[in-house]
Amino acid sequence: MGAALRTGNLGVSALGRSFMKIAAHYKPDAYFYLLFGSKRNGIEHIQINNKLIPIQIVNYRLSLKANLHEHLMWILFLAMIHKILPIKIIRKKIIETNRYLKAIYESELICDIHGGDSFSDIYGLRRFIELVIPNIIIFLLNKDLILLPQTYGPFNSRISKIMSSYVMRKSAKVYSRDKAGVKIVKDLCKNMKSEIYFCPDVAFILDAAEPDKLEVIPRISYDDQRIIGINVSGLLYNGGYTKNNMFHFKFDYEDFIIKLINFFLEKTDSDILFIPHTITSRGHVEDDLSACEKVMSKIGNNYKNRIHLVTGNYDECEIKGLIGNCDYFIGSRMHSCIAALSQGIPTSCIAYSRKFHGIFDSVGMSDFVIDATQMNENECFHRIEKSFQRGEEIRKDLVMRSEEIKLLVNNSMRQILD
Repeated sequence: MGAALRTGNLGVSALGRSFMKIAAHYKPDAYFYLLFGSKRNGIEHIQINNKLIPIQIVNYRLSLKANLHEHLMWILFLAMIHKILPIKIIRKKIIETNRYLKAIYESELICDIHGGDSFSDIYGLRRFIELVIPNIIIFLLNKDLILLPQTYGPFNSRISKIMSSYVMRKSAKVYSRDKAGVKIVKDLCKNMKSEIYFCPDVAFILDAAEPDKLEVIPRISYDDQRIIGINVSGLLYNGGYTKNNMFHFKFDYEDFIIKLINFFLEKTDSDILFIPHTITSRGHVEDDLSACEKVMSKIGNNYKNRIHLVTGNYDECEIKGLIGNCDYFIGSRMHSCIAALSQGIPTSCIAYSRKFHGIFDSVGMSDFVIDATQMNENECFHRIEKSFQRGEEIRKDLVMRSEEIKLLVNNSMRQILD
């Protein structure tokens, strides 16, 4: 739960594919259900460990136009009836007639990763409640839940604190992808009986793949040129879902990105490669590609031959492969940063939440976090300039730390599967 494949958000897709990669390795006969909010269901096939794996997509919906048996609130209602009714034949009928409940009931291992960072009300209370209801359904069916490595909090409302505490206490095991999260869980859930562990983000072990066709405008040569990769977040560019500085930046994000790019173009001989990591419909608040195009249009004509944009419809592995060709990387989407860090590429991030701090701290690169909610524009600019100068100095150590992280992820997930 909490991840999807072939979604516009490649970070979420990276989480799902990475966990299934580990599971398919240690449990080659495993059958996968993928449960999430979507219009579609059915079987999809993905390539994992050089093998075509069938994935059973089981959807729920929240639209009033949805079929009743797919609606999340109807599924919740059925789970409640199943919980309180003592008549076994009716309880069995409830499970057999609803594919969502049937998938949960038949599963031997149930995990939720909540998109990596959505176990929080930072994106709004409604979204948080929607992602927690499937967890409550699991408990109503008396099944165990494991919370995979993710970020916990912040929790700004009393409702989210109560609901998150309930889910954490009821879960069989809780994994945090940053060490600060372990403390947050313990502080929120006093005398918690569940086991709490630290495990880095599972996307560190995602495979990188070179695309069959390089779709970059204008064309770029990796052999002859030093490349600085830039990931511009459409969500940050548009001011968040509220479109009004939702994440409380200390400066204008768009203006800062443009100044940053002009700085690298003027002070270095590097080319700039814009790499979208969330691609939705054009003009959508989340669309990185639209944001990249707008930023590119505001760069001076003198540098047009040195700025490039990835335009291909690539999956998470192929985008990671493209990021792997960069000499230095600056990301605003966290999983674009993980794609770089896991390949030993010196990386700075423009952070809007504490989730970035935990990830970068796990590889010893906390100094490369540019926290736009705490630092002014000059401080952020100086931090990136200093980080860029230190890039080559830390590369070897970063490669070693990344390998250690991958080993820790594998070992932690193997313990779950065993």
